[in-house]
Amino acid sequence: MCMAIPSRVVALAGEMATVECFGEQRDVSLMLMDSPLALGDYVLVQAGGFAYERVTPTAAMDSAQRQQNARLFRHVTLHVSGMRAPRISGEKRACTRGCARHLP
Repeated sequence: MCMAIPSRVVALAGEMATVECFGEQRDVSLMLMDSPLALGDYVLVQAGGFAYERVTPTAAMDSAQRQQNARLFRHVTLHVSGMRAPRISGEKRACTRGCARHLP
């Protein structure tokens, strides 16, 4: 199964774009896009670095929130099992103890 990640376009250069998601930027190919993009547009990016579909900002934010919730669930689950949890986007370092600071 391939999971597409919604990302915001922050730079355009011909058939390539720089996109941002969860605070990380990466370059993606626009070869699969059927219409021009503008800065600030949201696209779905598949494994391999190809943007293939434009999405509305609302749909992108909803999807990103669900993915962040899944990452948080995995993070807390690792703590409960006694394993060291990986970084959650925006953290300076990985957690080594309880996760109360991550919960709303």
